[in-house]
Amino acid sequence: MHYENQLSLIVRLIFCRAAHAGLRVVRLLPTPQRGTPPRGKTPRRTPREEVAHAFHLLKKADHDYDGHRGKAMREVETAGKALKLELGGEIADKEKQWKSDEQMAEARRLLVEARDKLEKKDRDVIADHLEVAIKEIDEALKVK
Repeated sequence: MHYENQLSLIVRLIFCRAAHAGLRVVRLLPTPQRGTPPRGKTPRRTPREEVAHAFHLLKKADHDYDGHRGKAMREVETAGKALKLELGGEIADKEKQWKSDEQMAEARRLLVEARDKLEKKDRDVIADHLEVAIKEIDEALKVK
């Protein structure tokens, strides 16, 4: 029996016993299907996926930021190539509508999170590139 099935069975047993004992039982929302994120939550990405996603956000930002966006993109692209990541493709329509500053800030957040979560072997290969990209994004966000 899978862990989720066991947990579901235990929860049902607890609620049945509570109802039988006359305790007030609160109806629970149905649990999401395996593999789908809860409502309002974005799916968790691996650190490698976050690096790729940050690249797409930087690519879609529509402001040059005195060249800092381009420099950050080149560093992230170099890091992606070192990890043999596929950096092609598009981002979700919802994110295309973000303002450039929000895209840049989100890309920075993703890079910091990815840097902190990468496996040691990957971190050793791309940490310097991610650091430079983060600094370039910081400089870019100072430009108005």
